[in-house]
Amino acid sequence: MTRQRNRQCDDITGIMKNEKFLSFLYGLDHTKIDFGLTSIEKLLQRLGDPHRRYHTIHVGGTNGKGSVCAMVAEMFQNAGYRVGVYTSPHLVDFEERIRVDGASITAEEREDLGRDIMRHMPTDITFFECATALAFYAFARREVDIAVVEVGMGGRLDATNVVRPIVSIITTIAREHQIYLGRTIREITAEKGGIIKVGGVCVTGVRNMTARERLRDICFERHARLLLCGRDFHVRRRRDGRLSYRGLSLSLSNVTLNLPGAHQARNAALALAAAEVCREHGLPIDETSFRHGLERVTWPGRCEVIDRRPLVILDGAHNPSGMSAFCRTLRTDFSVTRCVALFGVLDDKDYGAMLKILATVSRRIVLTTPPGVRAVHAQEITHIAARYCRDVIAMDDPIAAFRHLRSQLAADDCLCVTGSLYLVGEIKKFLTD
Repeated sequence: MTRQRNRQCDDITGIMKNEKFLSFLYGLDHTKIDFGLTSIEKLLQRLGDPHRRYHTIHVGGTNGKGSVCAMVAEMFQNAGYRVGVYTSPHLVDFEERIRVDGASITAEEREDLGRDIMRHMPTDITFFECATALAFYAFARREVDIAVVEVGMGGRLDATNVVRPIVSIITTIAREHQIYLGRTIREITAEKGGIIKVGGVCVTGVRNMTARERLRDICFERHARLLLCGRDFHVRRRRDGRLSYRGLSLSLSNVTLNLPGAHQARNAALALAAAEVCREHGLPIDETSFRHGLERVTWPGRCEVIDRRPLVILDGAHNPSGMSAFCRTLRTDFSVTRCVALFGVLDDKDYGAMLKILATVSRRIVLTTPPGVRAVHAQEITHIAARYCRDVIAMDDPIAAFRHLRSQLAADDCLCVTGSLYLVGEIKKFLTD
């Protein structure tokens, strides 16, 4: 072990000389998960605890985390605050994970900050811990007022859980990452509820009664305030997509939300309620900023339209509940009843259930293999997809598969790319190169 650590230290020294922090970062084991906060706390302490220099809003849950982060950030930016946002994974470039006032940090900034971080790096750091420290350090250097931080996985032992947020948001809870988070909804909720702090505030849109009861118990134990969508704040979506919101002290009507889907209305309610809590804690924000934030918000790779005729949509739905929301949005917001789909998935996902749902709107499914070591090879799930859709083929290369499908589209067709954010990122990179 000592020899291995010495070798890693030598590697770090060499990389520092070459100023290639990103190379070091990608050299770390992406699959390693550190169940504990010791390493990240040690690194942040050596950096002067940058995560203590600004207000934070912590966002966890199964689906909708990134959308909620984007909405909250946009509202506070419109109110004149300098806002940092940390999300994962990225779609095309690493720098997308760390944004200030809507813009990703630059590669030069990443390397400059990275050199400082390397000088204080524990030898047992993981990729996600290192990336998280970089984000917190960048926000401190940029002197943000507020950082909106998305949980990577779970919550209790996630590297982001070193923050002391004004409010913790838990979007939804469903079965995922069960090998790490637990087999039951109650166990998964306990892990995700780990971001709720003693004396803190939790805003949640969780509907599952078992999960709600567990969150209620956690809040009771920690003397935290629990705010439930549908009980403490309410949202209604009209047929034209406009929203009405009745919150803690705020009421809004005829609100335009720039993200499609009924599920985004609930996400908007969580963002609004969290912003209201922040307002109670001395961060003023006016009605215009609430409205403009939701009107202007964008979130790449989530029901993202890249072409209108024929319609081409990218959505990183990566679990059954996300796939259900995506297919429902295709029907209600885009009037799509039958589409062709390009589907790729990672090996820890319930891809059987996802394919069954996707087949309800797909006349043809092309299976492909997303980038990454955890990707399921297209041929391995052909027989599963064939249970639900008559027209199924496998093409390992995502770009070749996308080109093939797009070349065959008629003007009134719809092509959906879904199943994994890694697949969506690969297609976005191809489209922007």
